[in-house]
Amino acid sequence: YNIIADWAQQRYDWELAPGSASAPDLEFLLLGTAGTGKTHTAKAAITKVRHVFEDFNAVLTVAFSGVAAANLGSGSRTIDSIFHTNTDDAANDLVGEELDRLVDALRAVRLLVIDEISTVGAAQFAIVAKRLQQVGRVLWRERFRREPPVDLGTFGGIGVVLMGDFAQLPPVLSSSLLE
Repeated sequence: YNIIADWAQQRYDWELAPGSASAPDLEFLLLGTAGTGKTHTAKAAITKVRHVFEDFNAVLTVAFSGVAAANLGSGSRTIDSIFHTNTDDAANDLVGEELDRLVDALRAVRLLVIDEISTVGAAQFAIVAKRLQQVGRVLWRERFRREPPVDLGTFGGIGVVLMGDFAQLPPVLSSSLLE
């Protein structure tokens, strides 16, 4: 909780005066077996981030399946419903209206929380990272009216929390992130 809360405050402060420094990174694994408090911790941290940014939409929560998304609550969605990772051309860059729609959907997002990470395949995860990089570049241009740095980070400047238990279900018909 403290790591995510501290990151949120640093990110908020950075957005007030971005200067030449890059945005604070957050790439965090919240792992543990059933009953260890992952969901409780995540919900408390999500509430804190939303409070810091004074925006419910500052956090997007997703999961591979609808059931896992529903367990997180708070408007959680499936990964595919946001990032469209199951199309024939999913590995291609988004352009035009497709990119515009994703940018609009993620415009306020500062933190992405992916639950049940063990069920997310490596290829799907790579597509999510690629989409976030595309969105990050567009939003940088909008917010700062200049070209973004060459490296906006793995997730385009959006903080990411991956939570779950790799001893549980592996992805279906895909390589595990552990591989």
